[in-house]
Amino acid sequence: MSKKSKKRGNRAPDWRQVSRLLIFAVLGGLFGVGLGGLVPSIVAAQVQDHTAPNRDVRWLMRLHDADSPWVARPLHVAHRSAWPAFALSTPAAFVAAELGTTWSSTDALALGASATVAAGGAIALKRIFRRDRPYVSHAFVDPYHRRAEGYPGPRFLSDSASMPSGHAALAASIAVSSMWSQHSPQYVAIGSVWAASVAASRVWLGVHYPSDVLAGTILGASVATAVHFLR
Repeated sequence: MSKKSKKRGNRAPDWRQVSRLLIFAVLGGLFGVGLGGLVPSIVAAQVQDHTAPNRDVRWLMRLHDADSPWVARPLHVAHRSAWPAFALSTPAAFVAAELGTTWSSTDALALGASATVAAGGAIALKRIFRRDRPYVSHAFVDPYHRRAEGYPGPRFLSDSASMPSGHAALAASIAVSSMWSQHSPQYVAIGSVWAASVAASRVWLGVHYPSDVLAGTILGASVATAVHFLR
């Protein structure tokens, strides 16, 4: 075997390139699902058709009624982790940059910008769509149905601010921004699972339709990707 062949055989994998491929795969799958399910659901939301058992309502029923501990416990943990992550992710990134880790101050700024724009975009779109939340339109939905112990509950929610999910938008923006900054398969895996779990927890709690969290996730992922390519 020649020396060149040995060098090729011993070459370490390019984790940055692997991470980029994984990120594009995640985003491609997300947008693929969005094209198939989001547009019809947005149309249904606009006409406020709550009587037909459409796909959005069927998936709402399945996830909202899921009482298995294998589903409930992870979603409860994801739900309780959301606000701490939203509040602390950007300061933590700046601290990590000061400590000389793989994070830079530019990465931290991109993270903060992504979360801010995603949150602002979600608020603006909520005012445009003004979709009623599931607990307003469906009797089978028990908002928070006593699963979110210690959470203030739906009394602090606007009943007509279902589309898109702000939680899903923020979680996706933080996760995808971290993926682009770190180019690590671990960040891709952990970020994808956490953001998807936060989004699913909003349906499980009865405050969003599946299409709401899908729209929020697409919004957050798109904003984070745009910020990182424009910085």
